[in-house]
Order: sequence, then C-alpha cells, then structure tokens
Amino acid sequence: MGLQDQIQKDIAQITTDTSAFGISLDFTAPNGQTASITGTHTKHHFGITDDGNVINSKKVVVAFSESVLLKKNPSYPIRNAKGEVDLNKHKVKAKDSTGTLVTYIMRAFFPDEQCGLVVCLLDGFE
Repeated sequence: MGLQDQIQKDIAQITTDTSAFGISLDFTAPNGQTASITGTHTKHHFGITDDGNVINSKKVVVAFSESVLLKKNPSYPIRNAKGEVDLNKHKVKAKDSTGTLVTYIMRAFFPDEQCGLVVCLLDGFE
C-alpha cells in the first residue's frame, strides 16, 4: 500500500471512529436523495474581527471521507457534471453536544482530493 492509499484509509478511519470524534451525519441533496454516514461535527462560538477583537461568532463545520459516503451510497450526487465536488444547497443533520438534532445547509465546502477529506462550513437551516 502506497502512502496515498494509506492517508485515504486513515482519513476514513479517523472520521468514522464513533469512540473518538465520529458522529452520525444525515445528508440530503437538493434532488431529495439521502445518505447517512459517520463524520465529524464541530460548533464553536468564537471569532476574531479584522482589528483582532474577540467576538461571539458561530462557526459550524462537518468533515467526512468522500470514499465512505460513496461506499455507503454510490449514487449520492457529491460531484457535478465536471467531476468537481459540489455540495451547494445540500443539507446535513447532526446532533450537537446537547443531543439536539440540527439541520444545516452547506455554505462552503473544501475537498482535499489528495486524502479524500471534505470539510464543509454550514449555516443554520431549520
């Protein structure tokens, strides 16, 4: 196994480990197609202004292995016709630390196509 294969395997293992940071993520595509996988979820209320002042600013992020998502649901539309990761207007449900299930909409997504990790910035939806 080459280093590239090993990092993809490690990303899949790290993001799906429910004894560490992995939690259930339920995705819904704009066409209504769904997929449920394990990934990571964080929500922080911390930000810094351009002047360096600390402010209360909600940041919500999920991260997951693209290969895990496609293995679980091969037809889930994660890529567009050009073959690029495109999660625009996809929704994801995740529980926060209080156990509250929250639905978010993708605001921005950052795929690392070397290791297969997709990091998504989210906005509240419902």
